[in-house]
Amino acid sequence: MAKAIKKLTILGKEVEAKGTFFFEKTAKEFKKENDKEEFSGFNLIYQGLLLQQADALVKFWYCASAYAFTSDKVKPTLEDVETAVEAQIERDDDTFPLLQGAINVLDDSGFFKRQSKMFWFTMSQSQKLAKEEEKEKAENSYQLMKDFHAMIREDEKAKAK
Repeated sequence: MAKAIKKLTILGKEVEAKGTFFFEKTAKEFKKENDKEEFSGFNLIYQGLLLQQADALVKFWYCASAYAFTSDKVKPTLEDVETAVEAQIERDDDTFPLLQGAINVLDDSGFFKRQSKMFWFTMSQSQKLAKEEEKEKAENSYQLMKDFHAMIREDEKAKAK
């Protein structure tokens, strides 16, 4: 299996994915609200990555590369980033290296380490706060997310050995 990818060529520029203020600022474009709660862009991207959604990879790279284009006259669009992500997936014939790189950047970033831990804390508490008829679903969702996270992170640890 390929190594976790943390660099991508976007608009002809090789960019390393970083969790920075620019990431957070850009991720706000993706936040969602409903009658009961608000979901931050970070949480939606992180959850999408855990669920291995290709559009979450595009959003991740759009945010994680924002710092690299602050002084450029031309900033990449979501479509530009999608093209770069798609090209990388075609080269690797797999999304996993990109997913792994994205989760690693967010989990290991000094900027997002706390938010990542808060995501997991909130997930663990959701089953306790759920209505009785929703407790089993919340518990299953939490366990599924933990399993996906472990699968992504464990593969990286196994390669290091």
